[in-house]
Amino acid sequence: MSIEELIKSGISRVGVVHVRSALNPFLWSFVWSLLFLGFAVVFREDQVIKYLLLALAAVPMVVTMAVGCFFAIRCPD
Repeated sequence: MSIEELIKSGISRVGVVHVRSALNPFLWSFVWSLLFLGFAVVFREDQVIKYLLLALAAVPMVVTMAVGCFFAIRCPD
């Protein structure tokens, strides 16, 4: 299987998620983290921009963990 076929297969499967959960929007926010981390690699020479992008990448992760803990404690169903 070529790289192109793997990418096409992965993209087609992204739209097939049928699980309904309160955490799905927060889990998808990790894509933003990957985006910010990618830009942090590109701008690794500029310290201010790099640390700003790293902080922006941490926000969705921290929010997702906080929301997950909240739902685990308040309404585990």
